[in-house]
Amino acid sequence: MMARPVHRFPFVRLVCVVALGAALSGCKDEMCPAKPPPEPWKPHMSLIPGETVVCGNNRGPQDNYPPTQLFVYFKGRNAAEAFDETKKKFEAAGWTMSDFRAYGEGSSKSWDGTFTKGGQKIEVGINKNDFGIQGSFKLDAKK
Repeated sequence: MMARPVHRFPFVRLVCVVALGAALSGCKDEMCPAKPPPEPWKPHMSLIPGETVVCGNNRGPQDNYPPTQLFVYFKGRNAAEAFDETKKKFEAAGWTMSDFRAYGEGSSKSWDGTFTKGGQKIEVGINKNDFGIQGSFKLDAKK
């Protein structure tokens, strides 16, 4: 009786699929560990709604944002609710919203707005990613 040849092709295919999946997962945004806000954000933290995870200006080693950037993850609400809550916090503190834009469909819809007060500007973007509802806050460095 002849020995049956070993077919390694399915194993090689499986290894390739696993390797591809691992490589692609490294490109996703992910929820960050809680970090303190960068220095320029400390006077503005009252504008950030409660029940958030503050990521600082970088969510992980893949990011290289300036300290005027702040990332947060919202707990227990969708992007529309998170944006509405953020808008109310800003407006209650005397900020005015301009340049509002909502785009996308359904749960992947993104919400962007620019808030101004006394010559300062903060750009806010809130969207859903693989790890939850992410908020991006960009403080204009000019005063």
